[in-house]
Amino acid sequence: MVPGRDSHGSSLGWTGLYRRLDLSWGTIIQDGDLVIADDDGVVIWPQERIGELLIKAEARLQQDHARLAQLLEKK
Repeated sequence: MVPGRDSHGSSLGWTGLYRRLDLSWGTIIQDGDLVIADDDGVVIWPQERIGELLIKAEARLQQDHARLAQLLEKK
């Protein structure tokens, strides 16, 4: 969990579950949102857009795989 403030303004540490989390950079995470994090950063997908964004992510992954195959063929 990312440190931030819950909807009541309480300071959070690295643990705890909340139905709504208001992060210091202005993003509010609602119950049901998808949080994706890696070494490059954090992405938050609102629950109502997960299906749409998943389709876009899968299309991008296919493009990346196709490009990688092209690069490997040129070796």
